[in-house]
Amino acid sequence: MARVLDIKASQPVLGFSVSALPRELEHPEQPVSITYSIQLIDRYIRAGRRLFFLPASLDAMEGKAFRMSLVRRYDHKEYWLSAELPLDGILDGESIQMLFDQCMKRAGTRYVDQVLVSGLKDEEMLAACLDASVFEFLLTCKDQDLLRGIAILADSPSCILDEILERYPFIDVVQIPLNYRQWLTGGSGSYEVAVKHGKPVIACRPLDGGELARPSHDVAALLPSAQRAKDALRFSGSHKGVVCVAVGISDPIDLAENLSVFSSWTPMSSEEMEKCLAAGKKLISAV
Repeated sequence: MARVLDIKASQPVLGFSVSALPRELEHPEQPVSITYSIQLIDRYIRAGRRLFFLPASLDAMEGKAFRMSLVRRYDHKEYWLSAELPLDGILDGESIQMLFDQCMKRAGTRYVDQVLVSGLKDEEMLAACLDASVFEFLLTCKDQDLLRGIAILADSPSCILDEILERYPFIDVVQIPLNYRQWLTGGSGSYEVAVKHGKPVIACRPLDGGELARPSHDVAALLPSAQRAKDALRFSGSHKGVVCVAVGISDPIDLAENLSVFSSWTPMSSEEMEKCLAAGKKLISAV
């Protein structure tokens, strides 16, 4: 694992997902602010952190802000970058080479430390992936030093994830949307498959897009308001094998609070986890 993430697995670390870069304070409806993005990324790195996660969903301005804030200002040795490689385009006739080139263009780097394969949501996508020899292609890219590690996003039924890991045991990491709501709607199954195959886990969406920090009134009664975000992060990181929790960070206050959680890390007790899962059940029943 150290070869891929270069971190100790004794406790999870905070990863910076650039999915929520800051906007101008006076004009939040305007495009992302490069100035504020630079300040936020600098604070994260000054805190001794270095793990960045680049989603494919960024628009042109967000991608530019990311590259100007990180890639153009830091030597790659100073940070670790995971870039998402969505496979949806394969069904539209795009080649894996085209998709990989788009991924690298978004990153703006000569190589990425990890490619995160996403979009394998069903048997049709799995068959298309096999026909396109996606993972064989990525191994070739690895040999060419264009990437250092291969991860897969568990956005599919656990049976498909299990089949993929059986076929391709060289996959380094499994990334799972892991929070106390999604744990009850498939996340636990994906986690169990990852553990079965001995794969380290990166937890993402710990706050489920921020919703778990602002739950409905009946759910809020189960979790103290001052603890909600912290509890969500601790729930995601308290499962055995989770080495990183990737969080979308958009302002310095959130960053400071998130850093504090992981700097003085305390795993959740079973009682605390049960309380979070009770809140998750209420969230699901309210839909």
